[in-house]
Amino acid sequence: MRNLLLLCCLVLGTSGVLANEQDNLEVSPALTPSITDNTRQLLRVGMIDFPPYSFLDETGQPAGMFIPLINKIAEKAGYQTEYLVLPIARLVQNLQDGTVHIWPGVEGKPELAEHTWVSRQLLGYVSINLYFRDGTPAPAWPEDLRHENLIMLTGYDYWPSLFAVIDNPANGIRVQRTHSHRGAIGMLERNRARFLLNYGAPMQQALRMRPDLKLNNKPLHWVPLRMIVSRQSSMGSQSLLEKLDLSYQELMEEGEDLSLPSI
Repeated sequence: MRNLLLLCCLVLGTSGVLANEQDNLEVSPALTPSITDNTRQLLRVGMIDFPPYSFLDETGQPAGMFIPLINKIAEKAGYQTEYLVLPIARLVQNLQDGTVHIWPGVEGKPELAEHTWVSRQLLGYVSINLYFRDGTPAPAWPEDLRHENLIMLTGYDYWPSLFAVIDNPANGIRVQRTHSHRGAIGMLERNRARFLLNYGAPMQQALRMRPDLKLNNKPLHWVPLRMIVSRQSSMGSQSLLEKLDLSYQELMEEGEDLSLPSI
């Protein structure tokens, strides 16, 4: 009987040790969020495929230069973050209905004008360029594009003053659209048009995959990058915008480097 009691004690003791070891694994900082994270509101950050600022990496996870910058700003403001890389149309819809709280991106998108607020803090600039094949004379804008085909990406906005020129019937510019940067480069290479209008940052990344192809470009405009906040945000749109703007300002005053390269 005494031996049976000793055996029971040993089994129970061993089980307790194993349970404690399992508990220690479950609360390991490498496996679970910290308590601080659990007390912070979740900020849903929408992004588009716009490398090197935002894109999906080879494992399908959101990546890019926007993420460490927004993480710093959000943490200072008391938020934790979740990132979503979305098609442009889906991002617009989610900002309109508040499913996405903020978008670090290009201001001035007409569909968002009545549905978002724009930060006063500037994140950086990105160029809009006119691309043309090597050997084509550098064009004058807009004179040399009159009655020409022009390649553009579906869903992208290229600043009102540029659109005014493109949409002016007197210029006779015929727009041909595609859904990807690589597709646009392919169309230019196949001589579907003499000119391609696109943002410098994603074009630079796409052209790295084509070292055999020589394209020249002419900068037309520099567009500001800002934090675009949904007016339907569940955490109060203007309050959220003010907190993010203030966090950016405080980080700058503390000497943090928040600069993004202008491409």
